[in-house]
Amino acid sequence: MWRQFFVLGLLGNGIPFSLVGFGQERIDSSLAAILIGTMPIFTVLLARGFKVERHLSTRHFLGVAIGFAGLVVLMGPEALGGLSDIRNLSVLIGQLAIVGGAFSYAANAVYGRVLTENMPISLLAAGNMLACAIVMLPLTLIVEQPWTLDPSWGAVGWAVWLGVGSTAFGVWVYLRLLLSAGPTFAALINYMIPGLGIVVGTLWLGELVSLRELLALALILVAMALIRARAAAGKIAA
Repeated sequence: MWRQFFVLGLLGNGIPFSLVGFGQERIDSSLAAILIGTMPIFTVLLARGFKVERHLSTRHFLGVAIGFAGLVVLMGPEALGGLSDIRNLSVLIGQLAIVGGAFSYAANAVYGRVLTENMPISLLAAGNMLACAIVMLPLTLIVEQPWTLDPSWGAVGWAVWLGVGSTAFGVWVYLRLLLSAGPTFAALINYMIPGLGIVVGTLWLGELVSLRELLALALILVAMALIRARAAAGKIAA
């Protein structure tokens, strides 16, 4: 069981958090968002390859493709311009790190789906977080040397929230989603994050929504509907 906790924790937190943070120091955030958007593509391929979701069809691949298109529309085609800068070794390494993080997230989704069938969600979530902390805490002390930092209390508060709310509680919710909807549908949260950002920015910050953003959000919602409708049809038939 502990071996499973360590694998799941590193695939879902330790490895991708490190790779994405490393990569974002070297490339623009808009390009990083698009490269992270390859995660659902990897998820479909892994789920199909390891036969975790046997009912995958052309409709699923089409839904993932439409969702990725929505992400590109949202970030703007100009964000892809950073891909042409592969002659810069630092930029290329950053891009590969982001894609590596996306692949790790995908592997976590597929492996997590298998584990949710044989283990209580709360136990799996707690073991996942604890195992990852056992590995990452010593690395943090060695690499980051946190005692040399002087964060404000506000920064400490946000760090606690990121750990407890966005990560620990988020992992529990995500595992429940893996169990109920499967890894392909759960992977689409990568497309919904920028979409939710539009909604929150509009309602909370009073930001204006452009036609491009509305089109992107519509594409993402269509992608989710395509994949979820297929899953619902499979349950009805069963």
